[in-house]
Amino acid sequence: MARRKVEIRNKAPLQYKLGRFFINTAHNLRNRGKKGRRRRYQVVKITLILLSCIALGHAQSIPATPIKPATPAADAKTEVTATTLLPGAEVDIKPILAAKRTQGDVAATWEPGKLYLLECWATWCGPCIAAIPHVNELHKKYHDKGLRVIGMNVWEDGEEKVAAFVEKKGKGMSYPVVYVGKGGAFETEWLKAAGVTGIPTAFLVRDGKFLLKTHPSQLTDEMISSALKGDEGIKKLTESVSTMEKKREVMMANSRAFYQAMAAKNIEEMNKHLEEAKAMELPEQQIQTMVLRMAITQKDWAAIQKHLDAATDKPMAGMLLYEASNAVLQDDTAPESLVKTIAARFDEVHSSLRSGGMAY
Repeated sequence: MARRKVEIRNKAPLQYKLGRFFINTAHNLRNRGKKGRRRRYQVVKITLILLSCIALGHAQSIPATPIKPATPAADAKTEVTATTLLPGAEVDIKPILAAKRTQGDVAATWEPGKLYLLECWATWCGPCIAAIPHVNELHKKYHDKGLRVIGMNVWEDGEEKVAAFVEKKGKGMSYPVVYVGKGGAFETEWLKAAGVTGIPTAFLVRDGKFLLKTHPSQLTDEMISSALKGDEGIKKLTESVSTMEKKREVMMANSRAFYQAMAAKNIEEMNKHLEEAKAMELPEQQIQTMVLRMAITQKDWAAIQKHLDAATDKPMAGMLLYEASNAVLQDDTAPESLVKTIAARFDEVHSSLRSGGMAY
C-alpha cells in the first residue's frame, strides 16, 4: 500500500493532492465534536475516501477544461510589468531555441505561413495541467494543416522533473516541449514584455509577428481553423479573443468586488455586485456561486439546502457542493439535515463515477 501511495504521488501529484484533500476533509468532518453527528460524518468520510481512491487510481484521466469568458484566475507568479509586446510586433524565435529541448524538435526559424501556439505552463500549475489535453487535441487535429504547438515550461525549478512529467504524459502531450526554467531569455523577452503575470498563457504567432495572448483553453477548434485560413481568419480570431478578454476583465472586477464585500460581511454590497453580475449576464455558475456565498455569509442554512437541491448541472452542482461542505466544516451550527444532504450528494457523485465505468 505504501509503495502504491508513493508511486501515485510521483506519477500524478495533482491527483494525489486531490485524494489527500478528500481524506482530510472527511477527517475534519468526523472530528467536529458533535457526538450525535459522528455517524453521518463517518458516511461522508467513507464516501470521500472512495472518491479519493477513484482519483488516485486514474492518474492520467484529467479531462480538458473548457474555459468560458469566465476563466478562473491563472496562478499568479510574477510582478506586474509594463506591456511592451503588442499585437503586430516582430518576435524573435531565438529565446525559444535557447531553452533546453525536453521533447520533439523546433524549427530554427519561423516557418512561413504557419500558425504557432506557444503554451506556457508548469508542472505545479493545476490549470495548466487541466489545459494540456485540449492543447494536445489542437496539435493532433491541426498540425498537418499548419498549426505548430510548442510547450514552453516556465517558472520551474528542475529540468529532470519536467522531463519525467512529459514522459509520463506520453501520447497525451505529443507536441514539442522545451524547458525555460527561471530567468531565461523567453521569460524576459516574451512573458515580461507581454505583461504575463500568470499561467497557463498561450501566445499565437504567424510569420514572426505576435498576434495575441490568451488562456489556451479559450482557443476553440473554430478559432484555430479560421486562423489557419489566412489574414481574414486571423482578424476574426483576434476580435473574438479580444471580446472574451474584455468580458473576462469585467467579470474579474465584479468578482473581486463581491469577495471583498464578503470578507467584510457587507451583505448590501454583496447583493449589489450580485445584481450587477446578473445584469451583465455573467456565467450562471458564477452567479449561483455568488448566491450561495451570500447564503453562507448570512448562515442561511435553508437557502444553502435549497441551492443544493436545485442544482442539476453536474459541474455547477460540484462547485456548490464544495462551497457548502466548506461552510459545514467551519460552522458547528449547521443543521443535521444539511450535513445529511452533503453526505448524500457525495454518495451520488461516487455512484455516478462508478456507473461511468471508473471502478477502483
